[in-house]
Amino acid sequence: MRKRLLSRVALLAATCLLLFIIAEVAARILLPAAAFGDDPTLAGNYRPHRRLRYRSEIDGFDVRVRYNSLGMRDVEHAFEKPPGVFRILVLGDSFMEGKQVELEETFCRRLERILSAMREVEVVNTGHAGFGSAEQCLVLRQLGPLMQPDLVVQAFFMNDVSDDAAVASEIVWSGTGAPLRMIAQGPRSRFAQWLAARLNALPFRQRTRWVQAEEIGDPGHDPFAVLRPGRAMRDDAAWDRTLRCLSETARLARGMNAGYLLVVIPLAQQVDPTLGGRVAEVWRLEPGGHFDFPQERLAAFGREEGIDVLDLLPVFRAEAEPLHYFPNDGHWTPAGHALAARTVADYLGGTHGTVPHEASPHP
Repeated sequence: MRKRLLSRVALLAATCLLLFIIAEVAARILLPAAAFGDDPTLAGNYRPHRRLRYRSEIDGFDVRVRYNSLGMRDVEHAFEKPPGVFRILVLGDSFMEGKQVELEETFCRRLERILSAMREVEVVNTGHAGFGSAEQCLVLRQLGPLMQPDLVVQAFFMNDVSDDAAVASEIVWSGTGAPLRMIAQGPRSRFAQWLAARLNALPFRQRTRWVQAEEIGDPGHDPFAVLRPGRAMRDDAAWDRTLRCLSETARLARGMNAGYLLVVIPLAQQVDPTLGGRVAEVWRLEPGGHFDFPQERLAAFGREEGIDVLDLLPVFRAEAEPLHYFPNDGHWTPAGHALAARTVADYLGGTHGTVPHEASPHP
């Protein structure tokens, strides 16, 4: 009896191993990794020509999401910049990736259309869900020399401090605290990465059962620790790491003869406490916290570093209708992307004048 049980267990294990090997071989053939720069671990986060369906019955969106040959949610872009084109490279997380809306409704595509009324503009979207300021800095370090942007726009969201804390052990840092590259890893299962991506594509409501037990208030686990009252909101080590990443990103942009703009994206509940929805419920974002603190800290950082900071919170608070955030998912609706794009375009092409009306050759 015991031998029979052991043989069945061994057969089951062998079958599972064989199925995994078959799935891994198929994944490596059908799911190639992106290749750019000299940081393969970073580039491996981008999957060329990936397709997925992202939907939420509660929020009412159902989007067929497609990625380009660089694994980014955008149209195709050549590395070589066309003559006379003003190129903007956008860094960000899931807000820039915009899986909740159609591609042409995303911030980056809208921004390009608005600015193109002034001159020939190309907006390159590198936004990737889960990327904090550290990984965004690494994206610029790798893609910047290839893309030769005239302007770098970095979109900061409230969970970036937490994202940076969570990934700190996976990055090689300079002596001054600047991110240099992702730590090289051994062979990674392509099938496991594909499976993780599919789980990440589940609607937020289905995924929350795995995150409700996370430690609230710890920047390494709580995405919105910066919004908590008390010390966790002002965690100096976590904040200092993120601010160094932002400073390094601005320095890299300037070294490429490109401008730099930091855009601060508010959390829905910062705009209106009634918009918290499922995100506020899961992460216990109760009214009464110092919800403007991240914006205040980033504004002070910008003044100290000579960095342009555009805070979207005032304009989102001023324009209450239509709904700019999906109530449960917590990301922008098409109207939210449109408002953000108009605000940034007005800043760049109007008062600030970062985007010139006439072409100027890249040095």
